[in-house]
Amino acid sequence: LLIEQIGPTVNAAVETYRLRLAAYPKLNRKIESLAKEGWFVSVLLLGFDELDELATLDLEGDALSVYAEDLYKARFEEFVHGINGEYPDRKLIIEQAAAAHLAGNYALSVPVFFAQADGICSARLKKYLFLSGKGNSENVMPIAKQMLQDLGEKDGLMDLLEFFMWLPLKEKQPVALSRDERNVLGYTGLNRHDILHGDSLNYGTEINSLKAFSILSHVAALLASSEIK
Repeated sequence: LLIEQIGPTVNAAVETYRLRLAAYPKLNRKIESLAKEGWFVSVLLLGFDELDELATLDLEGDALSVYAEDLYKARFEEFVHGINGEYPDRKLIIEQAAAAHLAGNYALSVPVFFAQADGICSARLKKYLFLSGKGNSENVMPIAKQMLQDLGEKDGLMDLLEFFMWLPLKEKQPVALSRDERNVLGYTGLNRHDILHGDSLNYGTEINSLKAFSILSHVAALLASSEIK
């Protein structure tokens, strides 16, 4: 009798799991596209309803960026709370940066979000998140590539989500380009080097603050949960 009662529930859960495994690979292209625009999608922090929506919605270009912007606006304080719980030694700094963001002081929040993303990566991996230079072994990219290879051999749903988290870290994104690289590509968007070195004077916008926070939340969530060899 018990089996008859729970059977449909179990079957429905198995079918939902199967459908997600089939649908979620579509996130790959969206995650990489967003990273080119400075948005890092912290899929490990999202609920399955949100992941289902992101995987199935027909979004690209500006519409996809607006989706990421709305997501981080809606979940900002929740994500801050989660980061503080995982990294209590950084709580004071992150809370002050978050307060600056909520007060509209984006010129103050952006560099702190960048710095804390750098700091978490350095403390956890002994590698740099935004280090420039071709083939530099101190960069996080070789670790990301190895993790992608390892996770690509697994078939679990959570393994797939972690795979997506490493994906934008396997290569240098526009937010980390050097000045020469930006000149060659004609990139004029958010750039960590220009901001932290005082070259950019007009970066203090809500969108840039949310993008910098997306990088922090992405790295914080990934490195709190990942089993790195």
